[in-house]
This record gives sequence, C-alpha cells and structure tokens, in this order.
Amino acid sequence: MQTSIKSVFYERLLIVLFVFATLIVSGCRPSGVAVEKVLGTVTLDGKPAIEVTVSFTAKEGKTRPAVGRTNNKGEFEMLTGGANRNGVMPGDYYVTFSKYILVTPDGQEAQPFKFNPDGSAPPAQNLSKKYLIPLKYSDTDKPLFEAVVESRKINRYTFDLKSD
Repeated sequence: MQTSIKSVFYERLLIVLFVFATLIVSGCRPSGVAVEKVLGTVTLDGKPAIEVTVSFTAKEGKTRPAVGRTNNKGEFEMLTGGANRNGVMPGDYYVTFSKYILVTPDGQEAQPFKFNPDGSAPPAQNLSKKYLIPLKYSDTDKPLFEAVVESRKINRYTFDLKSD
C-alpha cells in the first residue's frame, strides 16, 4: 500500500485541528494564579500620595500578598507574584502603605549607590529610613485599613491617609 504525501498532510492537519479544538473546548488557558483586577487611589491630607507602596496582606494567609505603587496622581494597580496578569487573589486583606527615603547620619538624603570607576564598591554608609508618610500606616501588626477582593469584578478602592 502506497501512502501519498497529500494523504499524510491531511492526516497531520486533522490531528493538529483535533488537538486545537480539544484545548479550546477544555478551556485551556495560561497557567498562573487566578486574580481579580484591583485599582485604587491613595491621598495624604486630600492630595495625591505619590510613589507610595501599597501592600495587601491576607488576613488568614490563604492567599498570596500583593503590592502596588502609586503614580503622580496617587493611582495604583496591584500585582501578585506568580500571576499571569495584574491583580489580587479573591479574599480578605489588610492594607498597609509605606514611603521613605534613605538618609545619612547628618539627615541628608542619601545619593544613589554607584560603583567606583575601577568597578569596586564604595565604602558602606550608615543609612537610616526617613518615613514620608506616618509610620502607623505601614504597621502590619495594627493595620488601619482592610479590603475585600471580590471575584469576577474590578475592585476599586480609595484610601485617605492623614498626617500626624
């Protein structure tokens, strides 16, 4: 029995189409963590809070933590590690906020780390954090805000922070 090139081509085409159809029917999608879109705004004393790190930490530890950073309008979008797109796993969360700069012992803002021209590292500096929003908003032991991320919807939040 002689097999023609044409019949081999059609046989392989049918196999490829069958596999493709099976994947579509089975709902195959990229692997990763199922997350829902989470957007929001952070203000400090009624003004946009710029470059603030926003953290969602699960109340019961069953979901992954998520993080976002505000833009120049105080807006943020959350990200979860291991997810195939931006968002947060559905669940109940504590929400904390942090923004600081590194300062030298004399209180000056530290300059960005740069290697010496010969490739060696500069001497270590004794730097500390200077918080630019009240520290109470980053306290994970006593969080002041909570959020519930719901399934099948875009979750939007507004957080109004106040100076001490």
